Amino acid sequence: MSDNTRKIRVLISGNKSFERLLRQALGDEKPPMKPGKKGPILAIAKTDQGRVDLLAHANPKIRALMGARIGIRSWPLHQKRVQGIMAQAKAAGGLIPVALKYMGAHTGRWAGGEGINLHNLGARSAEPLVNQVRELLIAPPEHTLVITDASQIEARVLAWIAGQWDLIERFANSEPIYCQFASEVVGVPVRKATKDDPPDVAKTMTRYRNLGKVGILGAGYGMGPGRCLDYARDVYHVDIDADMAEKLIKHYRSANPKITQFWRDLEARFKFVTRYPNETQKLDRGLTLWREGDTTIITLPCGRNLRYPGAGFRMEAGYEELGWPNPLTKSWTRAWGGFLTENIVQAMSRDILAEAILLSEDRGKQIGLRIGHHVHDEMIGVVGNEHGPAALDIQLEALRVRPEWAPDCPLDAEGFLTQKYGK
Repeated sequence: MSDNTRKIRVLISGNKSFERLLRQALGDEKPPMKPGKKGPILAIAKTDQGRVDLLAHANPKIRALMGARIGIRSWPLHQKRVQGIMAQAKAAGGLIPVALKYMGAHTGRWAGGEGINLHNLGARSAEPLVNQVRELLIAPPEHTLVITDASQIEARVLAWIAGQWDLIERFANSEPIYCQFASEVVGVPVRKATKDDPPDVAKTMTRYRNLGKVGILGAGYGMGPGRCLDYARDVYHVDIDADMAEKLIKHYRSANPKITQFWRDLEARFKFVTRYPNETQKLDRGLTLWREGDTTIITLPCGRNLRYPGAGFRMEAGYEELGWPNPLTKSWTRAWGGFLTENIVQAMSRDILAEAILLSEDRGKQIGLRIGHHVHDEMIGVVGNEHGPAALDIQLEALRVRPEWAPDCPLDAEGFLTQKYGK
């Protein structure tokens, strides 16, 4: 690293020096600020709206400066993770033990552990080196990795639980959902880019298709236009303006009225049983809401319960707000229909994956298939090289099996064989 590069990194990573750089770049525009222990400080933390606004600023120099700040400040964390992975693999004789916390999330999802969190390896990072951290994990000698994903699992489960049957039918027919949605929003035909496309055409089609992903995969839990800007940039690396964000959200809601109604119905019933403990409320497809002591409970279609201890109401700015206390953060968690919907959908998606894992290992016994790792909607099998194709078929078929509690929810999957854990 040259002396000049090192000086730039120091300037951008330092709080006071970065504030000076930002004020200089903004000119007459004031930077976002918030109260600090010793006076006002920049409001650029992960949860600050100021960070979102700067990353979506009209001036590309401001966006680049904020992006550089995030990259430089986060890089030591990525380095520490890689060092941790290497140390644990060395201690285990070259194998990496996959440490997962059962019920690591409220919805029942597993979570990463042991300081390396293999559930979050940056597959969608804008930084290429971060994406390549996954590729440090390789198959054992004479073995292959069988990587399979449940296709659009949350969007499918959401459409099913909400009764958005036209969307379910399109999923069942394997229609290009993202392209269709994007076409309706931008007003031109959109398709998946091909290797034969000229570079500018491929770039445009990919961008438009990613807009479809932002809508279909991001707007299902009540996300507003402001959050849409952040989601598009951080998850799919698509820069959109406020008008496009509003257009995406409005179109999703108008095209999926059953889903938006489900948000409202779920919130109303959750509030009702929270307020009246002796009552039980039901929604279609087996959802049941009830109260036990100080805990509001949502019984899922599979029979598993999501529990919300201390759920209740508090007054906030003159309005009654639904939520519950979080004992870990000692804060109040605010809840609404979209939030509760996301909990339910993630929980059901987790159950579908759990059933697929068990089914894959049962059907793959004879060829020695083991599920070595899994992340949300993804299974990573490990099997001898000669059994790779058979193992891939087994995992794909397992992810496509509809559970008994959702027999009319169409599921699909995709996958590939590899020596490195990549995307």
